[in-house]
Amino acid sequence: MNAVPQEPILPAGRGDLRIVALALVIFMTDGFDLQVVAFVGTSMLRTFGQPLTALGPLLTWGVLGILIGAVILGALSDRIGRIGPLIFSLVLFALGTLATSLVTDFHQIAPLRLVTGIGLGGAMPSLYALSAENARPQWRALTITLAACGNPLGAALGGLLCAQVVPSHGWRIVFEVAGVFSLLLVPGVWGLVPRVRPAASAPRDPQERMSHGFRGLSALFQGERRVGTPLVWFTCFSAVLTAYFLVSWTPALAERAGLSPQMAILAGVLLNVGAILGGLLLSRLIDQRGVYRVLGNAFVIAAGSIALIGWTWHVPTLFLGNILLVGMLGFGCAACVGTFAALFYPEAIRGTGVGFAMAMAQVGGVVGPYLGGVLVGAGLSTAVLFLIVAGNSLLPALAIYGLAKRTAAR
Repeated sequence: MNAVPQEPILPAGRGDLRIVALALVIFMTDGFDLQVVAFVGTSMLRTFGQPLTALGPLLTWGVLGILIGAVILGALSDRIGRIGPLIFSLVLFALGTLATSLVTDFHQIAPLRLVTGIGLGGAMPSLYALSAENARPQWRALTITLAACGNPLGAALGGLLCAQVVPSHGWRIVFEVAGVFSLLLVPGVWGLVPRVRPAASAPRDPQERMSHGFRGLSALFQGERRVGTPLVWFTCFSAVLTAYFLVSWTPALAERAGLSPQMAILAGVLLNVGAILGGLLLSRLIDQRGVYRVLGNAFVIAAGSIALIGWTWHVPTLFLGNILLVGMLGFGCAACVGTFAALFYPEAIRGTGVGFAMAMAQVGGVVGPYLGGVLVGAGLSTAVLFLIVAGNSLLPALAIYGLAKRTAAR
């Protein structure tokens, strides 16, 4: 029981921060494009005279595209290298975004969101892999998460941009700016070709040669990964489910419990601020103390802080302090699951592994808000709702502890 679990063994990083910086910028573009329909959706609906319910299919098609792109292009990045699939993804979501600005009929938007989503999802595995493979070993987890923080940062900056330009210039200009900016990143990625070797060009481990072609999925279940991969997938699914429930429902439930609208909005802001702070802090701790120990304990503490949400409404200072802690741990753990997957899989199958893990995370992101609606509709009290979510936060902790125990026993 006291054995220290072994951590995933990774090759020495090349420490090229220019590659990581470019990954951060692309993550920002990814995050903005991922949220843009939520920002300008009502304006689009007014343009075409559609009801609010018509927004749902647009969001669904985007998520479906992300799932497809993450799985297929993630596997392809292991076969031919990171740069080709990344450039293809950039061009795909740039063209899909630009085309959206030109639509003349509402029904043209959904297939374009599918195309854009494939580009968004396809970029993620290569970005995580490039960040992992071009970071110094002692800073690897922090470097990966720092690059990935571009996603919420891009969404936040995109929201500010939309608030400024949409009222005066309309929603189309937002897609034009996002599409052009994405295309401008392509030369920067192309310039990395001399600096980045193909990820799986010469696997040293004979077992890892299974990652080539369409056999990459089977490599995810070889040896210890036969149990490890399902546990990684479950951790990603459950962590993101919890995070999306929190960010989607905490402000509304806070108002229902009697808090002012301003306090409810502040709670939502603190969740997102805490996510960035917590993700970076946890990543640094992972570099120092190991991914299993840090994430497992963080999920347990997050469960306790989530359970307290429903009992701290009447003390504003305590409530807001606890919400910040929930953001740092509950949301921060979710911010680290991509890092967790990138650390778990060896370089030869990292794109495939991260792609499937991010697909599972996206499924959790869809289920979380929907589950919240079901629980709220069931008439449960606010305190009970957050107790249920706290219980869900314990499940990935158990998965990580189980993975650590199996790894230590090797």
